[in-house]
Amino acid sequence: MGKPYKHGLFPGSFDPITEGHVDIIERACQLCEKVTVGLFVNPDKNYLFSTEERIEKIKAAIAHLPMVDVCHSDGMTCKVALEMGCDVLIRGFRNPADYAYEAEMAHFNFTHAHLPTYILDATPTLRNVSSTAVREALKAKGDLS
Repeated sequence: MGKPYKHGLFPGSFDPITEGHVDIIERACQLCEKVTVGLFVNPDKNYLFSTEERIEKIKAAIAHLPMVDVCHSDGMTCKVALEMGCDVLIRGFRNPADYAYEAEMAHFNFTHAHLPTYILDATPTLRNVSSTAVREALKAKGDLS
């Protein structure tokens, strides 16, 4: 029996990508024949890393996963996913507030694009890992590599 989905899109800003993101991507590979990590740009956000730096960091983090690629867009996630031929969105959550937000977005994406979302619970040891915490730690140490 094959995997339930052909192509999943895991969207985010990944500023920067974390071990938690990589864990979700690895688990998405068990569900999808192909996974695309979608770097989406929100013009209302101030990013620590440039788009190019984030793409480089994502590619380095997923290098061990041959069925995963990276795309970049400032478009609407569900529209981009459909244009790419994705049949599922992949999201992760760390806590009930994350889940509530992701469930709301999943409803929106299904209502507007008939695109299901598979929401994965964070691995317990990675629940406290967030891009915000990583950015703050990097700023405090002065290490932005």
